[in-house]
Amino acid sequence: MTTIAVAAGGAAWELELLPRIAAAPDLELVRRCVDLSDLLALAATGSVAVAVVDVAPGGIDLEAVRTLGRHDVTVVGVGPADRGAAVGVEHVATGADVLDVVRSAAAHRAGRRREPGPGDAREPIPRGRLVVVWGSG
Repeated sequence: MTTIAVAAGGAAWELELLPRIAAAPDLELVRRCVDLSDLLALAATGSVAVAVVDVAPGGIDLEAVRTLGRHDVTVVGVGPADRGAAVGVEHVATGADVLDVVRSAAAHRAGRRREPGPGDAREPIPRGRLVVVWGSG
């Protein structure tokens, strides 16, 4: 089962895609993200494998694609291939072929992943700090 998040900012293709994902037996829609920040926060939890995003200007940028990659999320862009390439999206769909591209990207992802073996160094997980300010004025 491939876990998917969709972050399209209300693009016209998004409303057509969501029921198709829900009906697919091999795909699970984890979340329809309201914006890029929501997607990045979800990616940090490790609960999504593929993010379907709008590659139109204002949809996603190179830094966001890199951040998603660091969280082991494969990005599938929807829109013009040249715009997808400009922001570092390797898998780009034009519209009707989104699920085919998602499945292809998931297969590519599965083929490149491997479990760490003996002697493989694991990077420590960075820990954050929470600061709370309380009070008036």
